[in-house]
Amino acid sequence: MAETCAALIMPLAESSLRTLQDVRALPRDCAARDWTGQAADLYTEQLAQLAKAVPSAEHLAERARVLCQGNEM
Repeated sequence: MAETCAALIMPLAESSLRTLQDVRALPRDCAARDWTGQAADLYTEQLAQLAKAVPSAEHLAERARVLCQGNEM
């Protein structure tokens, strides 16, 4: 059962880590956009808040990945 769960969770954890890396880059990538004004400021602020949550989410995904590796042995 643990091996089955690990086989299901491992790809999701790895995919989550890749996605979170992309989310972390959003504020930087979107800063170069030629868009100004209140809507742009709000959008940029919301992206920054989302990016701030990335370390916590990365920690959870990494823990899931490590736990699954332990079950593969």
